[in-house]
Parts: sequence; C-alpha cells; structure tokens
Amino acid sequence: MRNFLGVCNPCVVASCFPTKKLPITAPSPSLALPTTVSDQDPPGASNHRTVADQDWPLRVSGRQPLALPTTVSDQDQPGASNHRTVADQDWPLRVSGRQPLALLTTISDQDPPGASNHRTVADQDWPLRVSGRQPLALLTTVSDQDQPGASNHRTVADQDWPLRVSGRQPLALLTTVSDQDQPGASNHRTVADQDWPLRVSGRQPLTLPTTVSDQDQPGASNHRTVADQDWPLRVSGRQPLSLPTTVSDQDQPGASNHRTVADQDWPLRVSGRQPLALPTTVSDHDQPGASNHRSVADQDWPLRVSGRQPLALLTTISDQDPPGASNHRTVADQDWPLRVSGRQPLALPTNVSDQDQPGASNHRTVADQDWPLRVSGRQPLALPTTVSDQDQPGTSNHRTVADQDWPLRVSGRQPLALATTVSDQDPPGASNHCTVADQDRPLRVSGRQPLALPTTVSDQDQPGTFNHRTVADQDLPLRVSGRQPLALPTTVSDQDQPGASNHRTVADQDWPLRVSGRQPLALPTTVSDQDQPGASNHRTVADQDWPLRVSGRQPLALLTTVSDQDQPGASNHRTDQPGASNHRTVADQDWPLRVSGRQPLALPTTVSDQDQPSASNHRTVADQDWPLRVSGRQPLALPTTVSDQDQPGTSNHRTVADQDLPLRVSGRQPLALPTTVSDQDQPGASNHRTVADQDWPLRVSGRQPLALPTTVSDQDQPGASNHRTVADQDWPLRVSGRQPLALPTTVSDQDQSGASNHRTDQPGASNHRTVADQDWPLRVSGRQPLALPTTVSDQDQPSASNHRTVADQDWPLRVSGRQPLALTTTVSDQDQPGASNHRTVADQDWPLRVSGRQPLALATTVSDQDPPGASNHRTVADQDWPLRVSGHQPLALPTTVSDQDQPGTSNHRTVADQDLPLRVSGRQPLALPTNVSDQDQPGASNHRTVADQDWPLRVSGRQPLALPTTAPSRSDVTSE
Repeated sequence: MRNFLGVCNPCVVASCFPTKKLPITAPSPSLALPTTVSDQDPPGASNHRTVADQDWPLRVSGRQPLALPTTVSDQDQPGASNHRTVADQDWPLRVSGRQPLALLTTISDQDPPGASNHRTVADQDWPLRVSGRQPLALLTTVSDQDQPGASNHRTVADQDWPLRVSGRQPLALLTTVSDQDQPGASNHRTVADQDWPLRVSGRQPLTLPTTVSDQDQPGASNHRTVADQDWPLRVSGRQPLSLPTTVSDQDQPGASNHRTVADQDWPLRVSGRQPLALPTTVSDHDQPGASNHRSVADQDWPLRVSGRQPLALLTTISDQDPPGASNHRTVADQDWPLRVSGRQPLALPTNVSDQDQPGASNHRTVADQDWPLRVSGRQPLALPTTVSDQDQPGTSNHRTVADQDWPLRVSGRQPLALATTVSDQDPPGASNHCTVADQDRPLRVSGRQPLALPTTVSDQDQPGTFNHRTVADQDLPLRVSGRQPLALPTTVSDQDQPGASNHRTVADQDWPLRVSGRQPLALPTTVSDQDQPGASNHRTVADQDWPLRVSGRQPLALLTTVSDQDQPGASNHRTDQPGASNHRTVADQDWPLRVSGRQPLALPTTVSDQDQPSASNHRTVADQDWPLRVSGRQPLALPTTVSDQDQPGTSNHRTVADQDLPLRVSGRQPLALPTTVSDQDQPGASNHRTVADQDWPLRVSGRQPLALPTTVSDQDQPGASNHRTVADQDWPLRVSGRQPLALPTTVSDQDQSGASNHRTDQPGASNHRTVADQDWPLRVSGRQPLALPTTVSDQDQPSASNHRTVADQDWPLRVSGRQPLALTTTVSDQDQPGASNHRTVADQDWPLRVSGRQPLALATTVSDQDPPGASNHRTVADQDWPLRVSGHQPLALPTTVSDQDQPGTSNHRTVADQDLPLRVSGRQPLALPTNVSDQDQPGASNHRTVADQDWPLRVSGRQPLALPTTAPSRSDVTSE
C-alpha cells in the first residue's frame, strides 16, 4: 500500500520479507571508464555526457571544462570532444573515463559488471546513477527486471531525488515498489534525499536501536537517518578523507569503501582529525579516539563533530555511547540540523531516543528545512482532532503538515519526545518510530528541545512542559518559548505575556532573523501579536526561505483581511491590527499547515470559496510552493482581490516573488535600485531590494550585474536597461515596472486577451498574484520571458500572448509554441505538432492533477471537466517546477511522453530535475534500454535518468552539451 505521498506503506512492505545481505565487491583501482552511457552502446563507447555548472547545466560542445576526450552523444564515436562535466556547486559530474568516485562497473542495466562507463555524483543536488558498487555500495540492480547482485544499480543520496531501487535498496528494502509487484520483488525504490523520506531497513547511519517499520520489533537495527544537507552520503570504499571504518551496514569495521563530500552544500564525511580536529570516531561502533570523524564548517554543511564540537558538546552522538563521549556532531551550518546527544548546541539535557530516559545525551532535534512532522497526540499545532478520516476526535495519531513536502507520520507524543508509535495500529509506547535529522527534515525530539523551551508549543499545553518542538531552521518557522539567541523581551507563544524572554531568531543564510529591537530593516513595530507598536522585538525576513511570522504591522504591513469573505480592516488576519495575537500564517517553504480549529492564520472565515463565514478548519498556503491566500495589500501592493469571486479593487491579495521568501522592502535596497518594485510605483522609486547572494536572485533594474545590452521584456528593444538576469541560485526576481516577463495579456483562463488583471496587467490592475519565486509557478499571460506566441490558458487560441516560461532554476517554463530550447511541437500528448496552449505540472511538492495517462500513467484528466483521454495533461519534470513541454523537448526526444503516444512522437519531456522523477518514454538522456512505463517490456528504450540540479535540460535537436548526433529513431522505442 502507498500512503498519500505515494510512498510504500512500511507496514505492508517491510512485513513481507526479511532483508538479506548481498556480497560486496571491492572496487577496482582503475578510474578510466572506457564504456558507454547508452544501454545500447557497446562497452568502450565514449558517448557520455556530464554536467558541471552550478544549478545550470552548460550546454557545451567541443572539449568540456574537464576536457573529456569522449563524446556526449550516444551516437558519437570515441574521441569526440563535445563532452561536458560538472565540477561546480550543485552539479554532479556525469563523467566518463575516470569518474570522481572511480566506479569500475557500468551504469547501464545491461552492461556487465566491471564496465567503466559509470557516472557518479559528488555535486550538490545531484544523485549518482551508479552501478556496480554505488557510492552506497549497492550490489543489487536498479532495474526492476535485473536479478539481485547486478551492478547497474543507482542510489539516491542526493537532494530531492528518490531512487527507484530494486534488489537491496540503499536502505536495503526487499519488498516491491510497484503496486502490482509481488512481495520480494527487487524493483523497489527508496528516498533518502531532501524532501524525500527514507524508507529504511537494517541499521541506519545513526544506528537506531528501534525499528523504522511499523511491524518491526523494538531493538531492530534497520533504521536510517539523514543528517546531511540535502545529500546523504551513503558511502562505500575509502572516501576522499580516507575513513578506516565502513559506511555500509554489512561492511566490517575498518572497511575502506567510504565516500565523503567536501564541497559547498556537501557535508564532509571526515576521518582522522577533521578541520575541527576531532579525536573521536564518527562510526557508532568505533571506539573513542578514532580518527574517522567528520565536521562541517562550511555553508550549508552540518558539522558531524566528535569531542568538543564548535558548540563544545561533551556528550555522544551515538544512542549507545555513554555520556561524555567525544564523537558528537553539531550543526552550526546553514540548513543543517545537528543530531546531538547530551547537551545539544542549545544544551538539551534530555534524550532523542523514545526509549531513552530523561537526561540521556543521545538526543536529536529538528531545526531542519522542509520536513514536516507527522505528529499524533498533540500536534505541533496542537490539533485536538484526528488526522485520519476514520479516527475519532481526540485520537493521538494525528498528523499535521508544517514541513516542506514531508509530513511525519507521528503518533503518541510528537517529534518532540514521542513516547507512542508512528503506526496508527501500533500500541502506545512502541519504539518503532522514525525521526528525521537532516536538512529539510524535522528532528524527532524528546525531552527539552534545542531551544530548551520551558513553555509549551501546544496551545493547550501547560507552561513548563518540555515535550515541545520548535523550528529554527530554514523554511521552518520556530514556535519558540524561553529566551532566544537574540533575547527578545516579548513572547512567541500566543498565550505568553508581553515581556517574556523565550524568543528565538535566525541570523544565518537561508534563515530569517527573528530580530528584536530594530531589525536589519529597522522595523519600529513589534513581532509579537500582543506587542504594541514601537516594541523592539521585531523580526524581518531578508533571509532565504523564511517567512516572517509577524503581528502588529507585518514586514508587508498588511491592513486588510486574509479571508475572501472578511471585510477590510478585520483583525484576525496575518496582518491583524496591533494587539491581536493568536494568528499564524504560512509563509514557509513547501509546508502547508493542515490545521483544525483556528488555522495558523486563525481565520474565523473560510478558506474555501464555498464555505460559510466563521468556519475555522480551513487552511491556507503562503509558503514556498504554496501560494499565499492573502488579503489586504500584498507585498507587491496589489489593491485587488485574490479570490476568484472578489471584485477588482479588493486589497486582500498577495504575490510571491522571492525564493520561498519575498522581501517586502521599502527604502533603498542593498543594491540601491533606482526603479520601483511595486507595479504601481514610478521609476526612480527607492523601495527596491536585490539579492546578490547565493541562492538569491538579484532584483535588478537598469543594467544588471551582467550588464546585458538587450531587454528582458519580449517587447523591449535592444539596449533597454530594465532587464533582469538570473546569476543567482534558485531565486527568481519578482520585478515591477516592466516585469522581467513584461506580460501584456491576462493570467486568468477566462480572461480575454488584453485583460488587465494579470501579473503584468495594465497599470492600476491589482487583484492578481504571480509566483516568480523558487517553487512558485508564475501563472503568466502575455508573452513569456521566452516570448511564446501561444496561449497559457487551455481555452485560449493558439498565438495568444499570455504564456510564460521558466528558464530559471527551480522554475519550470510554461511553454507553448517554441520552447526556450526552440520546441516546435506541442506540450499536450494528443495535440498536433505546432499546438501551444498546454501546461504541465512537474513541480516539486506539487502533485500533478493529470488527465489521460499521466507521467505516472494516470487514466484521468487534469481538468475536472475534461473527459478521459483529453490532451491537456500535465507532467512533472522540473525541480519544484516541471516544464510541461510540447513539440521536441529540451532533450529532443523523438518518442512520446504519453503512454498512448506512438513511438517517434516528439512532444515528450523528461525530468532530470531535482525532486521530480521523469516519466519518460523513448530514449532518455541516459539512453536506458529498459522502460519507464510500468507496462513497457524489458529492453524498452524509453527510460529516463536524472543528472541535472533542479533543472533538467529537456533538449531537442542538439542538447545543451551541443551533441552533434541525432535523437534516437522510432526503432529505439518500444510502444506500450
């Protein structure tokens, strides 16, 4: 059975079969891979392709930065120079010849073990499709048809990439992934990535003594946790840091097949004395004093530290270690939770294990990014009702989602000291819980939290309770009590009285600063709902991926209501009137709050257009990948409404233009842009803000940092200065005045061309909302940044100008007509070549409502009104944003994406993006001879692999790497 996320239910899967150990083959010393990447190519072929740019693949021909002598094209002859590798941040190197990981086996499912055409990923956000011994040293196959022991496996320890794994998964799963497969089948898949829960069996990296499976008995060792930034390193062989112990669950101590990452956004699995000079061991079984430790002192890298951590931790990290052990690890990095025992970075005296007694040192907290806690009993939001439709009110197996794309199925006490079971069927007190200690993974914490909160998180809890949980991570709001790092004199709790000291702020990159006194933006008003204007405990969000929970005047200073039915001036809004206090909004990344009773926004009205006013169990999304249902003037100062029923002129709208965090900025920005941010502002206005940081797009007017002489707007003339470029990682620029996209048409499907209520409406229009942020699709009308001549609306006629495309990282391009890659065919599987008004959803954290056969072979339609088989389907292919592409895809696939399409169709698209599997037919970027479709026969070529960071380059004709050869012929594809 699968849960609502589509992940196999551990109750059903794990109970079928015991795990079995497979022999591990030592890697060969040779690194030079002479074989092919294509499944059909004979060994020795040089037609591989690699990626080496930061979040942006370089379409490179000739010799790449790494000067690969072989070809990138599957058809190229050995010695061709048009390869490309990725040695950049966030880009795995798809390498032929000698890989970074020196893989001796093949990547192709059909290649025999020992083949050299493997590829490894040592980049950020890039999974390694590895065969033979993977980085995780997997001996079984990746293909559903392969037999155990096959070397063509692939594991995903990458960010946002689930591994479809057969045989023993990285987590050693013995059951099947397919709903039709019989128990014991090897075609399983596990997720150990960011935004991907790890279905784990066997002993995990953290050596949890309890089980992950609901059916496992207490004490089982098959657990696994994630403590890396978006990238767990499942390591085999000796790592770059030469670890004397093993990473593999089956390896014996002292094994050398480990691997570590020492890049930015890559935790360093370090042995010997780390940069921090750790004298103890990293392995749970190692003795103190061992040298195989690892620490992270980099940005976005948690330090796995033993001995005294940067925070001077004296206790152990291992659940079995005795207090005082030196093998601890702390996280003083960005986006990295610290799996800490004994005193945490915040000095937690209690334990992390459900079975541990208070005072134990092996605790763990969750201050990670993007991971919801599946909580039962009192949820983080203190929901008195049940999560299950069948549960009775008051049941403790509830679940709330305040995390990024990953809810934690939690029962009994929540992530913060859960004493009960995770399974709804387990009895209270069961030990088979699972916690997440990675970035994007909340920490299942017991005892006092990292923030040592003396008060409760639950609205119903009594003050002094310690089983709370707070979020002080990126993309995670901190529900904080006690004094925070910034010592805010006011309270965070809705019930706390003014003057309380239990606040907490974030001052790291990707971490908003909960600031008191004057913020970086010098806000004179209060952050607490109870604080009076002028209070100094304010907080602003100039951080990445962090919404500001603000009361009184918000950073956006919204004066109107959030509910469509509320009247202007209502006080229970995200921007209530000063004095209001029990509200909460969701401006977080990828985390919807499933709220009952008063919602996070405490809306007395309904969220549903049909609900009656006063309803309370609504939920809104104002997070990354989550649109904010906003009333009052938006950050972009829109005077019109967000609701479809609202009349123009309403002020309760809101738009999103930041990476998971729009910066509502006034005054001159850091970059002092002379133009305006507001659509209504006149040129010369000073209230702009730009981002010139990593993961921050620069909102630039006039000439950009790159000094582009041409225009950003499709209508602008060359030489215009209002362009915008994205030289940042994962940050779209929401630009006003002429937007980066400067769309003259409408966003609404029903609007007529020329309508003004678009994101790029005519001046004065206001009730629209667009998403130009990471994980935020822009519903755009008019010509897109790519100048699409067709329509975005399903009802629009071809040639309409209201389309929009995304050529940014984490932004799918809604493309019609010719795509950014000059696609001449349609996006719809049924459309005829040349059609243009399609759109698909291949975004992260966003399910695709698909009609016809979906990327997952869905037989129904995407539109509620469309009949089955309709062509307005949608697929997922981008990092957090799929590009629904028509005509030739970016990768120029000659076959179809639709299960019904005939071989040779050109309107396919693959996903080589982060967090998005590519349901691919025809030959994939990696030219897999087997099929992606569940119905395809073995040997089919319509497979797909992922090798880009958050951005698949769906390439047509010549790919980004300037492939001189052609796309595979129809004969390469096996039709359904």
